[in-house]
Parts: sequence; C-alpha cells; structure tokens
Amino acid sequence: MAAATTKTRLGMSAATWDKIELISAALLVTITARSVMDLIGTKGLGGYGKSKALTKFSRMGIEKDTWSDVNVISTLLGAILLAKGAIDLVEDKTDWIKKEMIPGGLQWKGQELSGTGNRII
Repeated sequence: MAAATTKTRLGMSAATWDKIELISAALLVTITARSVMDLIGTKGLGGYGKSKALTKFSRMGIEKDTWSDVNVISTLLGAILLAKGAIDLVEDKTDWIKKEMIPGGLQWKGQELSGTGNRII
C-alpha cells in the first residue's frame, strides 16, 4: 500500500520495489519447496517418503553450490525489504504523530511551541 503512494524509496521507484517484492517472494517459495523436497527425499517424513528421485528432483537442475548463492540473494533481498519497511513505518508513524496526536500543533498554555508562532521565553 505504501509503495503506491510513495514516489521513491532508497532511490528506487514504486514499480521497482514491486518487482523486488515479487522476486523475493518467488525465491522464498522456491527455496522453501526445494528444502522440503530435499529433506523428505533424504530423511523421509515420519520414516515414510524417502526417495532418491525426490532428492534429485529437489535440485531442480541446479547444482547444490548454486542453491547457496540463491539463498544469499534471497537473504539480501529480504534485508533490503526489511530496511524499506522500517523506513515506511517510521514515516507513517511520524506522519500519524503530526496529524493525529498533535492536530493543532504542539501548544503550551495556548502558545504554539513549534517556533512559527509566538515564542515563550
């Protein structure tokens, strides 16, 4: 939701962030499916389901070392998305504080304390 209202975040457009989120989600699903198939193929599930064919299929035609690189890329994308989410959260909360918590501005005994009105000395 925040991506639609924000022009850029960390130098990237909302469309670029959408692509990063989709790629990250696709990698996460693929890595999880691969890990589950590998685990079930090698150890089984409750003693059932051990299968060399399932273990071989879990590689999806990619070498085991390459999967480590894919995991690193997925982790980096996740970290970038967490940083973006943290920035969005801080901006949303500061906007909320400005709009909701202090609707008339920060005041003390009828005097505005933001420095734009009468000052209290």
